Amino acid sequence: MWLFKKLFGSKKEIMDDRGITEKKEIMEHQGITEKQEMMDDQGIIEEQENIESQKDVKILPTNVYNNGQIPCGCCSGFYKIREGKYGIFAGCSNYPNCKSTLNISNIILKYIEHYGLNIYCWEKVCYKCQNKTPVYSYYLDYDLGGILDVGFAIGLGDLGYIDKLLSSEIPSIRIRYSKTTNSKYVANTCKHCNALQGRNYVVEDPHEIMSELWGDLGMEKFLFKNIEIKDITPLREDIRKLCSYEF
Repeated sequence: MWLFKKLFGSKKEIMDDRGITEKKEIMEHQGITEKQEMMDDQGIIEEQENIESQKDVKILPTNVYNNGQIPCGCCSGFYKIREGKYGIFAGCSNYPNCKSTLNISNIILKYIEHYGLNIYCWEKVCYKCQNKTPVYSYYLDYDLGGILDVGFAIGLGDLGYIDKLLSSEIPSIRIRYSKTTNSKYVANTCKHCNALQGRNYVVEDPHEIMSELWGDLGMEKFLFKNIEIKDITPLREDIRKLCSYEF
């Protein structure tokens, strides 16, 4: 997908100059950590392989989106994205005193629990009636940028719990059928003619806001609201599925 190519390159592997292992190794790491998650309700993984390999771990550079930090669930430290023996994971900044780790899906969930989820609103020209209409979405990949590059777009239609909240509040967000994808999904509609404003031009490839989303990183001017989410349980399965597609 477009955003994956932007963040990680067209070869669909994490770039060598950032010290990240290839996608296959990340998938191996994901499988291991998901087994460990079942034994820990908080999603805090004491993964022996990563703990033992942290002496050789590379601390990955963050990008310029934001400077958010995710507090460690076991001590006063915070999680830092690292590359270990089995790929990407998040390890505590107080290592070796604290050996808490999280996999990719759980670090995303931890972020949402701590910072909530931003909802953005901007105007796009309806392809059918040519009038400007407001469209809404979360861009979780954008908000996570200062912590990690997730490698895929996370927007309206991806998180069922959030989509349901938004559709109950915003009349123009509805479940619609798309001939292009031959499926039904939660999406924006034009407030003038009710035409579907599909995911591709709102989440994957939003031409009108490309500069703010991927250029000068100025999405704050489109901020509609922040949804506080203290119980991340309804999001857990969707986030895991999204991560499994890429990792």
